[in-house]
Order: sequence, then structure tokens, then C-alpha cells
Amino acid sequence: MATRRFFTTDQAIAAVLDDMSSQVYGAEQDNASSEDESESGEDMVEEVNSSDDDAAEDDFDNELDIPVLAREYVALHGANEGQEEIEHGDQAEGGDVDVAADAIHAPEARHPCGCRKNCLLKFDAADVAMSRLNMQEHDKRDRDNIIIGALHTILVKSVTNAHGQERKQNHFAYCYLGQPVCVGAFEHLYAVGSHTLKSLRKHVVEHGAVPRVHGNAGRQPKHALTYPVVKNALTFISHHAERYAIPHPAPLHGRAGKPPMFLPTYQNFKIVHNMYVDACSDSLVSAMGYDSFRSIWRSVLPHIKFMPPRTDVCEGCELRRRKINEATEEDACAAASRDLSDHIELAQKERDNYRQKTVDAKAELDATAWQVPGVGPCSQNLFCVHYTWDFAQNVALPATARQVGPLYFKTPRKVQIFGMNNEALPEQVNYLIDEAQTIGPDGKNSHGPNSVISLLHHYFTVYGLGEQECYCHADNCGGQNKNKSVIAYLAWRLLHKLHKNIHLSFMISGHTRCLVDGCFGLLKQAYRKTDCFSLGQLKDVVDRSASCNKAHLLSDDDAEIWRAWDTFLRVHFKPVKGIRKLHHFHFDEAKPGVVYVQETLDHPPVEVQILKTSVEEVLAAGLPPVLPKGGISADRAAYLHKEIGPLVPGAFRQQLCPPPVAD
Repeated sequence: MATRRFFTTDQAIAAVLDDMSSQVYGAEQDNASSEDESESGEDMVEEVNSSDDDAAEDDFDNELDIPVLAREYVALHGANEGQEEIEHGDQAEGGDVDVAADAIHAPEARHPCGCRKNCLLKFDAADVAMSRLNMQEHDKRDRDNIIIGALHTILVKSVTNAHGQERKQNHFAYCYLGQPVCVGAFEHLYAVGSHTLKSLRKHVVEHGAVPRVHGNAGRQPKHALTYPVVKNALTFISHHAERYAIPHPAPLHGRAGKPPMFLPTYQNFKIVHNMYVDACSDSLVSAMGYDSFRSIWRSVLPHIKFMPPRTDVCEGCELRRRKINEATEEDACAAASRDLSDHIELAQKERDNYRQKTVDAKAELDATAWQVPGVGPCSQNLFCVHYTWDFAQNVALPATARQVGPLYFKTPRKVQIFGMNNEALPEQVNYLIDEAQTIGPDGKNSHGPNSVISLLHHYFTVYGLGEQECYCHADNCGGQNKNKSVIAYLAWRLLHKLHKNIHLSFMISGHTRCLVDGCFGLLKQAYRKTDCFSLGQLKDVVDRSASCNKAHLLSDDDAEIWRAWDTFLRVHFKPVKGIRKLHHFHFDEAKPGVVYVQETLDHPPVEVQILKTSVEEVLAAGLPPVLPKGGISADRAAYLHKEIGPLVPGAFRQQLCPPPVAD
């Protein structure tokens, strides 16, 4: 008969009552309906694994103490390797079945218990079903403890029986709710099999009302990992990472702990384990298995990772690491190691400076009453506002969550994304620049100094907080950020009283990831999962991608956004010599036309005069001339209309791929 399923206890009890009402609940049916429950299987086994990944990570200092780590791992894991805590289930003798279904379909639920006294008739059928269902709510350990407690209360410790004879076995006066019952009824009411009940009775007689503990608990198995084996494995992994891994200057995503070390992408746990086994074989020492090797690695040395494919790495770290690997003399290897260590330490200092500026900016906004963005320059008492900016990789329209075959081999309409992030809020304004809205035709000249400065000027004017002093971080791209035009523009802002102090910093190349990149990542995740066939839909995707993302779609309304800043600033400002190796620039209103430069935070600032003309001439020149938008050429428009248009839904085809305009 098929097993019925019920979603609530009330449904199960109602079914029990229906079944029992259709049966003759009398003693004459005892022999016809007394069929024992078939109980089969083995005791359930639950493996004890008390690993604690986080505890191991907290014990790391600047240097790894392999002996201490090995002892701690053996103390936590060695005693439990290969052991099992048996839960003494009824499956060993064909015991527990699905109690909810058994309470309804078992023969005992419809017939007497099998004894002459018909013990189950003493209780209401609903109480019998509820008792079994309640037992199912507990796990195996709790059910055993409940039965142990019940057995302890009914244990009769008399040395003689009712006839005055010597009692050879202990006697249990089975009862339920104060009513004496037979052993069969007791087993049914407590949903326990005969073999398990026998084992529990023996435990109560020998140990009393205490939880059962498996006999192997606390014993050291023969195949448990020993301290020397664990120490050798940790030492090998540590030395392997020192030789092949690329260290990261700081923990990822602001997490606490030891900075990660990335092994080459072509390696994995199996390859490293094979190298470990070969090394142990050569040294004539015991080697642990692959599963234990990987478990120890992950729990004790979690900062040693494998680099994901296509990961951006610092070129400086890569070259220095290669020098270490290729060094044939000890002195050369030591010098290359010191060079790599100094490089990582410098990158860490710059990273700490970036984080501190973000913390200071948030603390200032929390403690200051400030107005919404868009107020006048230098109108609020804010002196720690922190900005970061960068370009993201361009996106294409149309875009679908599915890969349309022909579109893969074509050149869709491109949209550039420039992000300006106020890290104190945090809020990022993402400028969406269609290829028809760039300075050059067909999306050209979209990343030069004119574009960057024009977008910076627009952001400070429209979205700025009106701060008096700000701190800015950008990457080291010379064509976009780290050039004479951007430096001159910041000095120009001070001359026009748009800021009182500006600090511009560049982190070490290869270690420049910041919050603006994180917001780009959230944007791209939403973009890849959404169908976009127009600029308006792309704007909606950016706005919905995260609470920190906000889209500004450049349109014909932004007619004067592009200006010829590069040629305009060359007239009034000189370039800074050796700008590529400098990382910090400070502009102060007390010294107009002067920039204080530092190679690193450890170097003292150096004053550099960059103003060629007078302050009056700069003020009289006003703003640079407006640059017209490049638009889309006729050839590009024809290509989009012919090749991309058929792949765009009709409602968006005219907007995204209009037919070329005849000359």
C-alpha cells in the first residue's frame, strides 16, 4: 500500500482516527493482526568533525610558526581522525521507520498491542499518534535520552521477584501516563525498536540515567595524523608558497587576517599534493593522503590560495618574483626578496592611506550637518571629502542575457562608462557616454584628458558637496589621470576659489583597486543578466544595480559638457617633471599656482611652481571653449543599421540603429 504524506500533525491524527474507526478493536483479532515491525539496517553513524577555520587564522603573525600550528591541528583534529560517534539507531535491528507514516499505517495503531490485556486500548487513539509524532520531532540523541529517563523511573531494583525467588535480571515496570503497559505498547508509544530498547535497558542498569557515549570516543585511532606528519605537510605548503606564490599587500575586500598569497593558476591542490608525496618519498618520511592534505591546508593556511584565471596582477610583483625564481646565487635571491618585500610594504602603506581617507570622510559626514549635493563651491564645512574616479570597460548595445550568435562577430553600439565615487556617502555617479556623444566621431577621443577633466568639472559642479577641501584617488594611467592637464586643472580650481585645498594621490601600479571598481562590478553583474536595447534601459539597469550606483546619461541636453581643457591649460601652466614616479600632489590656496609633490608618503613634499602666467590672466580667461560632439559617421550609421538593426526589436531599432542620413 502506498505511503500517505501529511503536512500537519492534525491531518495525521485525523487519519489515524478514521482508520481506527473502521477496525474491530477486540481481543479476538489479536492473532490475525499481530505482525511485528520489520526492523533492519545498522546503527546510524555520525562523524565528529570539530574543525574551526577561523581559530587557526587568528593565530598568524608576520611569520608562520609551523610547529605551533601543527600541534594545534593535531590537538583539534588528530584525536577525531577516523573516529565515529555512533548514534545507536534502530536501523541495526530493523528499528525506527517514518514515525508520521507509521503512526497511521502500523498494525498496532489499528489493533491491540498483542498482549492479553490490550494495553493500547487504555489510551485515546489521538494520544497514541501524538506520542509517536512528538518523538519524531527530536533527533536520535534526544530520543535516546527521553527513553533513558523513562526507563530509569520504572527500573525495579529488588533482588527477589514476587515469588520470593532470587532475581537474575533487572525488572522494568513499563508504564505510560501512570498506566501499566506491556513492552510492545511501550515500544510503540516511544517509537523505539526492540533491539534499541534492549540496549538502552542495559545502559540504564550499568550507568544510570546518563547519556550514552560511544566506546571509541576519546580513543586515538591507529590511522590518526601525528604531529610530525602534520608539521611536515604545513612546512612543505609554506615553503612551496614562498617559492611560487605572488603575495598580496593586504587582505581582500577589507577583511581581517593575513594577506593572501596566490599560487600560479596552472597549479591546484592535486598537483601540489603530488609534489608533496614525491618530496616525502625522497626524504623517506610518511605522507598524508590527499583529502587530509587539502583539509589541513584550508583550515591552517587559508591565506595561501590559487590565482583565478584572468586575474589582474601587479607587473612589479610579477617581475620581482621572477627574479627570485631565476636567481642562481644566494645573495641575488636575497636581494630580489628584499626588493619584493619593499615593494609590497610600499603598496600596503598607500593602501592604508587610501582606507584612512575613506574612514575620515565617513566620520566627518556623520558628525557634520551637511546639505544634499549640488550646492555652491566651498559652501559647507567639509574638509575630508574623499573621491575616486575611473573608466570602466565599455558596454555594448544591444545586450541580452543570452548569447546571440551573429552578434558575437559584429561591432554593436558602444557606450563608455566613467564613474565618480564619493566614498563617504557612498554614492557613485556613472556617466553613460554613447559613441554619438563623445568628443571624436564614432566614440573616439573618449578617454583623453579633455574627456576626464570635462567630466570632473561637471561632477564637481552638479554633484559636489560644496566641500572646502577634498582628497582624490585615481589610477596611474598617464593618458587619463596622471598627466600635466589634470594637475593643471586642479590648480586652476584653486585659483577660481572652487576649492581651498585638494589632495590627489595615486596608489602603486597594480595595487589600485578601490571602491569605484567595486561599484563597476555590481553594475556589470546587473548588465549581464538583463536585456538592454536602448540607452534608457541601460540607465535603468545602472540605477537598479545597487543603492550606491546612479546613472547620468549624456544626451543632447549636455551640449557644453566637453571643453578644450588640454590646450587651454597649456597656455597658463607648466608640466611637472618626473610626474610618472610621483604619487602625491597637494594644492593649497595659500600658494596659488604651486603644487607640493611627493614620490611616496615617506618622502618630504617638494614645492613645484607650475603657473606660467599671472593669476589675473587665468581668471580673465574664464572657461575653455566648448568642443562639439563627434556624432556618428555615415559609414558607422550604415553599418549599425544593416548589421545590428535586424538583431534589435522593432520598438528600439529606430533609436539604436537609425538609417543613415543622406548627404
